[in-house]
Amino acid sequence: MRHRGLQFSLVAYDEGQGAVIVNDWGKMRKKYPALEEFEAICRAKGYKSLKVLAEPHLIIDGKMEKLNEFESYMKSHDSSKLGKIKLGVWDLVEINGAKVVQPYAWRLQELNNTLNGSERVYVLPHVISPTKEGLKLFWDEWVTYKHFEGLVITVGEQRYRVKPIRTLDACIVGINKKAKLLEGEATSVRIALMDRDGDFVEVGDLGTATDREMSRTLYKLMKYVSQEEPKSYYVKPIVVVELQYTTTYVAEQAKLRWNGDRYFKTGTVQFFSLREPRLKRFRSDKHPIPQDIPIEQLT
Repeated sequence: MRHRGLQFSLVAYDEGQGAVIVNDWGKMRKKYPALEEFEAICRAKGYKSLKVLAEPHLIIDGKMEKLNEFESYMKSHDSSKLGKIKLGVWDLVEINGAKVVQPYAWRLQELNNTLNGSERVYVLPHVISPTKEGLKLFWDEWVTYKHFEGLVITVGEQRYRVKPIRTLDACIVGINKKAKLLEGEATSVRIALMDRDGDFVEVGDLGTATDREMSRTLYKLMKYVSQEEPKSYYVKPIVVVELQYTTTYVAEQAKLRWNGDRYFKTGTVQFFSLREPRLKRFRSDKHPIPQDIPIEQLT
């Protein structure tokens, strides 16, 4: 099981330095109750050093909270909120300076033995060699019902991420200035949803570079340019598309108001951006109105 956003991945304990958690981009954090609890476990077990793959997450009433709620707790100075963050461990990497080479099932059992009795640190839910039916039940419980991001499937030492595909309807509001634009191909467009006031809220860029026919079709929107910006052309909000995406992350997004001729930026909002968006189809049956492209699709 993996948390939305994969904020942190490696937890390293050293008897002299204590415990730290480092994410994929090298950001390090040393202080919050779950990490301190992990450090206390390591000291009590007598480890000189220990490295595991893990990630913090927020679970309330048995379900994984969305990334924005999790991040608000992680950034909080409220000890009661920080105390609700749990640390889910999913692999054992190194013990006392020696790389762990035992089979994955052994590593999970060793972690279970080590973390047994901990309040905030635990081995993430897992199944060993499930049947097809058993795997579906596992998916239904943890991904569909409890809102975990997806599964990490381990075969030997190979790992594969499996995530649900989500969809939404959005409006194309701009075309990004990419190299292929000079050749009549729009390989990246700006997409937005609409709030109840009728303002557009951008949710990121949609790349179409892998579909040349689609890129050429989208280039036709250059006939409807309303204004030019340093990195993009904004176009009239006339095309609604259905997108597929895997998950979201929190980002500061532009809020735009269309007056019939051009967009005016009314500010920015903390909202979401899409990960791995892919254009599925055009929605000629839908229009750029709050009822058809509501911002609530991501709330």
